[in-house]
Amino acid sequence: MNILKSTSPIRLIAFFLVAVMLICTFGFAVDGWSVKDDTENKPSGKNPEQNQDSTDLDKNDTKEDESQDTTTPEIYIPKFTSYITGLEVSEEISNKKATAIVMNPSGSSYAISSAELVAEFPIEDGSTRFLAFITDWSSAGKIGAILPTRSYISNLACYFDALTLSNGIDDSVFYKACDFSGSHFDLSKHSGYHYSEFTHYQYTNPDLLNAGLKNVGLSTVKNDKALPYVFNEFGAAPICSSTEATSISIQYSDSSDTEFHYSADSLKYTMHKNGEEKKDMLNGKNVEFANCLVLFADSITYESANGSQMIMSTASGGTGYYFTNGSAFTISWSADTDGNMTLFDDGGNKLAINRGNTYIGYVKSTRIQSVSFK
Repeated sequence: MNILKSTSPIRLIAFFLVAVMLICTFGFAVDGWSVKDDTENKPSGKNPEQNQDSTDLDKNDTKEDESQDTTTPEIYIPKFTSYITGLEVSEEISNKKATAIVMNPSGSSYAISSAELVAEFPIEDGSTRFLAFITDWSSAGKIGAILPTRSYISNLACYFDALTLSNGIDDSVFYKACDFSGSHFDLSKHSGYHYSEFTHYQYTNPDLLNAGLKNVGLSTVKNDKALPYVFNEFGAAPICSSTEATSISIQYSDSSDTEFHYSADSLKYTMHKNGEEKKDMLNGKNVEFANCLVLFADSITYESANGSQMIMSTASGGTGYYFTNGSAFTISWSADTDGNMTLFDDGGNKLAINRGNTYIGYVKSTRIQSVSFK
């Protein structure tokens, strides 16, 4: 009994120590579980704002990827185009042939800015004549002044399936060209479709011209015909060369010159005739062109008791220049008396030109040096 009493306090102390150790061990275990849970729930060393920024960046990246559309832009191709300019027109105009009107270059010109193509030809006295191709003259209240034509001038109309309008024919020497008699409206033979305004120059207007063409039985319905050139494709880069040509001078004679000055804003050449800016007296517009062609052609001057007359060989061929977008190309051309004409680039291919209106200047082959550009 004494032995049991002496050891009882020791057992109590031992029991107490074991209990404390068990409690501590259990407490550390619970705390470890808590730390593990907190670690798993903690956002990997980033605060909530950083997480939001990361999410926003991911969203922005997605939006940028979606906005980067690699699809090729659709190229607009008009349903109806002018057969002379290649530009968009109405269906009615697209099916209509042009009328090539012989006009006076040096005097007042009316409706000249409506022309899709203007050609200039020299004659023996040093002056020149225009052949202005107009398809839509509906808004031209006055057209002219209208001059006589010649075979080598009207010959160009055959190459573009155009009618011709003149005030007479003043050929005194026969020149073999394509037959334009079936498409020619001669005002000097049909009264009532023109007027003079107290001068020797003749003019017409849309109502008179429409009535006159109907009266003589000339159709304005266009035929399918290959033109001397082809057009640059829609959506293609503009045709341009490394040879600069922002200023062009054509000295037809000592008394007649034509100049062109290029504008990078309008992408066109403004015409100057004998030192003055050429304007359409009908509307005050400058006469300007997207394309300028110079064609060198052989010529002969015949002398007779009645005077002299020059004939230019427009139904043969030669060399020339093509000017567009402030640049120059060397070209060549060929033509025949069957109404066919072709322009060639320096590679021998059919010439491609930019879409827009065109000027063609026929220059004597003996005056090649009279054409300059820079």
